[in-house]
Amino acid sequence: MKDLFEKVKNLLFDPVNSWNIIKEEQMDIKKFLFSYVFILAAIRPICQFIGFVILGRAFGFKISFFGGIFSLAISYVISVGGLFLASFIMGQLSTTLNYKKDFQEHFKLICYSLTPYWILSAFYIIPPISLISIIGALYSLYLLYLGAPIIIDVSKEKIIIYILIVIIILIIIYSSNNLLLFGSLIPVRR
Repeated sequence: MKDLFEKVKNLLFDPVNSWNIIKEEQMDIKKFLFSYVFILAAIRPICQFIGFVILGRAFGFKISFFGGIFSLAISYVISVGGLFLASFIMGQLSTTLNYKKDFQEHFKLICYSLTPYWILSAFYIIPPISLISIIGALYSLYLLYLGAPIIIDVSKEKIIIYILIVIIILIIIYSSNNLLLFGSLIPVRR
């Protein structure tokens, strides 16, 4: 757990140096999933569950307990599965955009870039201020911008195209999560 906190701290406060260190790491995808991705990707669905199921009544809406469990599980699966899908698609586009095709490198880049979004998604615990997570999403784009040339050798000319494609893929993934969540909201009768 100490390694996780150290990696998150370094990525948030010293991103260029962190990307250079990450580039040199030999990644075991299973270890990476269990020591980093599964933990951080769980923040959003867990905080949404607490915010909308447990605390939601105080804010004028709530999700039933079982609806919340269902939303939590599906949201988590979609979030993690979406990382694999985004990495696969970006790898397939590598010949068109002329950058490295390595699936693991794309996976590493996308997952590490999402770190600030995952951290700030803790604000979903208080639904009215959950939009603060957008700040994390914007910083995630900045990390992607810094990391793409280092990790997968994207040229300066193609980096904006790369980022736009990743954004579109992730928006589709996270929007489907939000539709699932907000589709199960029940207004509280007073």
